[in-house]
Amino acid sequence: MQVILWNCFLQGCDVFQTRTPEEPEVSSASYVPATEPSIVFQNVRNAFTEKNVVNYGKAFSDSAYTFVASPQAQLLYGPIFQSWNKASEEQYFTTVCNRSSPRVEWLSVQEQARTSTTVQYEVTYKIVGLPQGDVAEGRSLFTLKVTPTQLWVIERWIDYELNASSKQSTWSTVKALNAQ
Repeated sequence: MQVILWNCFLQGCDVFQTRTPEEPEVSSASYVPATEPSIVFQNVRNAFTEKNVVNYGKAFSDSAYTFVASPQAQLLYGPIFQSWNKASEEQYFTTVCNRSSPRVEWLSVQEQARTSTTVQYEVTYKIVGLPQGDVAEGRSLFTLKVTPTQLWVIERWIDYELNASSKQSTWSTVKALNAQ
């Protein structure tokens, strides 16, 4: 037995060799665990600023996320949204961030209803810095839920035009055009 150990030591088992360090998970100091529902909106804005898909994905429910596109986007791109889920969110986010440097502005964030496990917000937004210099504006109704780990995530997102006659691109349009 001693011979085997001594042989291993002499031949070098690479026990003391320096190894190549692993790449860190792409995250950032600007991500704040969403222990309050309003922090989710801050994290989404910061994820866009940093083009950070990991932090963007943390804003959404893993199990029960639903997105309802704006009426105009449903008419134009309906099939894209039929099976929209968290993975679809991450895919469009990655694509739009690779094509441009989008910036989200929350123009208003108003709490509409609250229970012990859910909160509903009506939000007016503007997205600038999109491909071809496009701007998207609209309003959304977000339902957030608290997870078993006591963090808040988006469970349901309903997007709307600012008004029924608006031809302005909405967040739904941005998602549809960057879904590939």
